[in-house]
Amino acid sequence: PHYAKAKMALARIYLEKRDDNEKYIHCYQELAREANDTKSWSALGEAFITICEPEYAIQAYEYAAKLDKTNDPGFKRAMAKAYVTCHFFKPAVEYMEEACRLDPDAIDLQMDLSALYIRLKRFGEAEDWL
Repeated sequence: PHYAKAKMALARIYLEKRDDNEKYIHCYQELAREANDTKSWSALGEAFITICEPEYAIQAYEYAAKLDKTNDPGFKRAMAKAYVTCHFFKPAVEYMEEACRLDPDAIDLQMDLSALYIRLKRFGEAEDWL
């Protein structure tokens, strides 16, 4: 756990103080390869989103999804946001719907899904999820 925190702190320094996106991502890539778990690959996806590289974020999230055994709705939501960023709306809707089915009490997930449907001008489906 200390190694991961140190690596993320180093990455933050590269991003914020040195404005070096390549070294920032490299820190997260090393962490993901060494830990090889859902959390580290998701962190890599978030890092790619931070530097506006959603295509690479999707690749990291998809690898994390292969490792994911928990069916965490929050993880599915993060994947959906990456897909929306790339304008891949069909997989985004699928991930959001699955997240809503996994956690039917999560109103914020349902609101996000409805907002996505509204963005896609599918008003009837947006209303169904509200």
